[in-house]
Amino acid sequence: MKNKRNIWRGFTQNVSYTGENGLFSSPLEGVDVRRTDEGESKTKNFWDNGYSASEYIGRILKHTAIRNIDDLFDYSDVNKYIEIVAAQNITLVDNIIPDFVSVAEIRYILSNLLRENVSIRDIVYIFEKINDYAEESSRDDLLDKIRVSLARHISKPFANDEGIIQAIAISDKTYDSMFDNSHDVDNIIRIDGTIAEKIVKKLMKSIKTLKIDIDNIIILAPLEIRHVVYVILSKFLPDIRVAANEEISNEYTLEIIDEI
Repeated sequence: MKNKRNIWRGFTQNVSYTGENGLFSSPLEGVDVRRTDEGESKTKNFWDNGYSASEYIGRILKHTAIRNIDDLFDYSDVNKYIEIVAAQNITLVDNIIPDFVSVAEIRYILSNLLRENVSIRDIVYIFEKINDYAEESSRDDLLDKIRVSLARHISKPFANDEGIIQAIAISDKTYDSMFDNSHDVDNIIRIDGTIAEKIVKKLMKSIKTLKIDIDNIIILAPLEIRHVVYVILSKFLPDIRVAANEEISNEYTLEIIDEI
């Protein structure tokens, strides 16, 4: 897999799906990601799924915020976080902005963390890691390294009382099919729509067969394509969590319950 790593670098924000009718980004035909095991719509039966009305509304608002994070998290928000860091360590800010990273790149990193529900509350620590890695990293490599540094924060929400994190892994076969059937034009990865459809259908079949709650598991993908897999799956499953093995803290035990 190492020989393919750099192919994906720099493209993880630009993923589209190609089918007979060209590019598309709406849910794939024949894939209904809103159904429970009994075939009932979650949007009409949130009581049966264990949510109160306020909890369900909260989830909808959360999904909306994630979908529109680029509009909601603007430069004024970024500047507030920079001010927080500067108040504690002005040298840290002066050292990395603008010589190593721009404010736009800071926004890119923070918005991507927020999009995947990674807390940026410990913003000083995040800036320290940017300072550690920025000199020799592209922004996508930098984001990967920061996520690895935040492994404990990423892992904790998915660990059960025994410290076990359950995961469905992307198989080598699926990895190869994504790579072999994709191409890039003008720095945009174009993935065959049939490949994306197969991945989503396999995942939904696995979840249904195992009778598991998607909120309590992660999808495990190689670090070099983790973000690409997230972009694909989040189009259809807004709550999906995709992590790389390197992002799982050693404090927890990783249990792979299936492969797709």
